[in-house]
Amino acid sequence: QDIIKPTVLTQNVTVSLDANGAGSVTVADIDNGSTDNCSIASRTLSKTSFDCSNVGANTIYLIVTDVNGNIDSASAVVTVQDAIKPTVLTQNVTVSLDASGAGSVTVADIDNGSNDNCTIATRTLSKSTFDCSEVGANTIYLIVTDVNGNIDSASAAVTVQDIIKPTVLTQNVTVSLDANGAGSVTVADIDNGSTDNCSIASRTLSKTSFDCSNVGANTIYLIVTDVNGNID
Repeated sequence: QDIIKPTVLTQNVTVSLDANGAGSVTVADIDNGSTDNCSIASRTLSKTSFDCSNVGANTIYLIVTDVNGNIDSASAVVTVQDAIKPTVLTQNVTVSLDASGAGSVTVADIDNGSNDNCTIATRTLSKSTFDCSEVGANTIYLIVTDVNGNIDSASAAVTVQDIIKPTVLTQNVTVSLDANGAGSVTVADIDNGSTDNCSIASRTLSKTSFDCSNVGANTIYLIVTDVNGNID
């Protein structure tokens, strides 16, 4: 009779998960020259498939059976690793500044379906707030980190716009004609504290000079233009 168990020899291996978060080992990966005094009938593994939940060290067993039914096993360490960076997908957005000259974007505004073979841990933006100095196109980055520390990023264009007209405040004035029958007003006479969410570029009057033909009430306009071309 044959009562001698097989001699089971194993080797440790490292498995990298694929784009679907899956990895596997075969008997050939683990067996390191197992033998038997007669001959081996079968070699099997206690576990062959791995996923994201197995990242790190995993102990498995190689079970060897000889032709006479003797069985023995030995352990091996399968180190599962995730070396695949997240796939970062972004979209461009337009931000309108508010009455205070401020605007912002969130991760949800910029992220366009970023994904990872395991799971995403964090999504952050390189910049999220904007002001009047940033009107126009701004390049920012979405940085994505997965649960295993792999990081990647992608850019997005944030177009900042100012569509708010100036707030034009006026005051009425009285002008006395001089000895030549002439009188005038300036912007400073009419403007009563006009403001803009960014800044004012120019203030002009529709009429500044008056003569004897204008004695009485005259309606004029204060036209205010901001630095981004909005007029009221």
